[in-house]
Amino acid sequence: MAFAGSCAGCLGADEEVQPVAGDFAAICRDVFTADARVRAGGRDCARLTRSAASGVEQPSIELRAIELDGRTARVNVRTRAPAARPR
Repeated sequence: MAFAGSCAGCLGADEEVQPVAGDFAAICRDVFTADARVRAGGRDCARLTRSAASGVEQPSIELRAIELDGRTARVNVRTRAPAARPR
């Protein structure tokens, strides 16, 4: 699994989000919210996310909408990945 994002100045971000490809610790730390990290395994987030993503090739994330409400934001995305071949 790979994730790449760039959001210079998006939603008040102070710095550009650097691409992340296969760095599950960075995904857990920099992309997931605190609640998402807990749901993804807490201290085991990186290991469990890596395991869940094994076999996923060429994933993509399409940003469809961002809704702002005070200090919170809701993001609507569409994720896709070609069907994995049986092992």
